[in-house]
Amino acid sequence: MLASFALLVAGALVAQVLVFMAFIIHHQRLGDTSAPAELVSRAMRSPLVVLGAMAFSALLPLLFAFLFARPRPWRDRLLLSPPARFGGYALLLSLAAVGIAEVNALIIHSHGRDAWGGQVHAVILGLAKQSGGPLALFWLLAIFLGPFGEELFFRGLLQPRFVARWGARAGVLATCLLFALIHMNLSQSFNAFGLGLVLGWGTLRCRSIWPGAVAHAAVNALAVTNLRFRSPSPPTNFGDVASTLGLAFGLLESPTTLG
Repeated sequence: MLASFALLVAGALVAQVLVFMAFIIHHQRLGDTSAPAELVSRAMRSPLVVLGAMAFSALLPLLFAFLFARPRPWRDRLLLSPPARFGGYALLLSLAAVGIAEVNALIIHSHGRDAWGGQVHAVILGLAKQSGGPLALFWLLAIFLGPFGEELFFRGLLQPRFVARWGARAGVLATCLLFALIHMNLSQSFNAFGLGLVLGWGTLRCRSIWPGAVAHAAVNALAVTNLRFRSPSPPTNFGDVASTLGLAFGLLESPTTLG
């Protein structure tokens, strides 16, 4: 399974390099004499290029999950069966996931972003301000395909194998670590690790990726909405965030909750 993660990372990097190279070669053929570094900088600000890179990042986990999930039916191998209390699990995981995102926002507000994280945030902010087709594609990738592909690969494919080999705690933590590493910048990786703990624990408890996929999509939708319509504000009260997390985790842990 570690080999599948390594292939995913390599595939994502190669795909993104190819997208950027296509942008540079296209402009050079048009007679653009700018230095390669300037063209790369312009490519990072191009909605078309960034959406192309995002499309590969969203589709590759889907492809790799189905490719490596064998020999049993995909429904069993990738935890695609919905749990008995789908709505309850989805709501509780969404509460916990939003709480984690708010904690991350508080940390970023207090300490700032690293340099690479700042560039990534600026690119995402630019996409969120688009309109028409680019905005619709951004929403499709960020809120639907991206979360589902990541949950399918990390919580559906990798986590059950890690849990079977190393036990529940080590398996969930190993999955969280890989999930954080794939995001490749400090601020997003910290958030991804915390989110991975919530989603990993929820998937382990309900034996399905669907509630976690809904929660993951909810977090992304909230972030995109904040970026588009207003500047993201820091949490107003850390106690409120902690209470939300405590409530969600407590309900998930209770043996009488959700059956």
